[in-house]
This record gives sequence, C-alpha cells and structure tokens, in this order.
Amino acid sequence: MFSRRIVGRKASNRYDTELILAALEYGIRSRDLRDGKLIHHSDPGSNYTSFRFSERLGDNGILPSTG
Repeated sequence: MFSRRIVGRKASNRYDTELILAALEYGIRSRDLRDGKLIHHSDPGSNYTSFRFSERLGDNGILPSTG
C-alpha cells in the first residue's frame, strides 16, 4: 500500500549520507509514523546501506527494503 505522497525531500549539490539523512528526517517529522508500518525501499547504494542510515531507520521503527 502507498499513499502517492512524497514523504521526505531535500536538495543539495552533493549526494551523500547527510543529504539522505536530511530527507529522511523531513519525512519522519511530516508523517505520523507507527513502528513497523513504514517500509523504506531503496537501491543498494552505499548511502542507503550505511550504518548511520540503517540506525536512523531502526530508531524510528522504519523497516528497510533494498532491491
């Protein structure tokens, strides 16, 4: 199921883990999250598989999915 709504977004001239985390934080603040009810799907790039990103997902009850 999906809402067809952008959950988080940020812009930068660099594509790094800080940008990814900033977009995630925007999404966390803008949605009513319930543990285990949101799945974050991404490609297997290093920014999305970093320890910091995985930890932030877990801290907020977001389930990771990598394709």
